[in-house]
Amino acid sequence: MPRRGLAGASLLILTGVLCLGTGIAEGLGRAAKPIRTLAWVWLCIDLLVPLFFLRMSAALRQRDALELELVAAAMRDPLTGLHNRAGFAEAAAGLLEPNPTSLDHILLRRTCSGTLAA
Repeated sequence: MPRRGLAGASLLILTGVLCLGTGIAEGLGRAAKPIRTLAWVWLCIDLLVPLFFLRMSAALRQRDALELELVAAAMRDPLTGLHNRAGFAEAAAGLLEPNPTSLDHILLRRTCSGTLAA
């Protein structure tokens, strides 16, 4: 996700710089005429959009980090640091699931299928 946010921010910054360059070229090309107020407003908006996007992507990264911290805290007892009921159930589920590639599981399967066939 951080890479996607960085690519989007880079694209918005590039767009803002191109719009800024266009606005400066237009302003220098019409040196005798003053630049309209609306052009300044759009120039400011073009500069603020990438900054807003960068701030939002930083806030989303912070939210994701806090969410991971909350999930980790929900699995452990704050006083002892040991797994609570949810953490224990999740840890035990990984150990209790049969692993079809383990040697023990293959031998058990062969033994059971040989017993049922006989």
